[in-house]
Amino acid sequence: MKRVDKTKALCYRDRALSFLEGMRLLALDTTALFGSAVALLAVHTGIALADAILIAYTGSRSKEQDHRSVLDSLRGLCGSRQTDQAGLTHLDWLIGRKTDFAYGDRRLDMDKDILMATLRAERFVAWAYRYFPEIK
Repeated sequence: MKRVDKTKALCYRDRALSFLEGMRLLALDTTALFGSAVALLAVHTGIALADAILIAYTGSRSKEQDHRSVLDSLRGLCGSRQTDQAGLTHLDWLIGRKTDFAYGDRRLDMDKDILMATLRAERFVAWAYRYFPEIK
């Protein structure tokens, strides 16, 4: 973990919101022309918001290339706060597909990949705002 000034949480929260709004706008295109971008923006929404939570509540964020480490840190934070961890399943799903969405050699499916990625990002954001209201 890397120590970070807690005031930087807003920067990461704002970045997450930027990714989220970009995802929403591009998802309005029913031709799926921007499908890969939508899916990748969903992933980065989750990663940036996870960093915002960790910075705001612990003053640290992950410095690992493997984003899975953020899940362990969030689980620990949830445990110490006795917070419902169900929302982490959405982030886990998103992180698990990051490489495939960004570098995979198959076309993304509109329902299986793109729609699910947007749904998972939206659900993770809703969970985060419910249990970590200070990042709103």
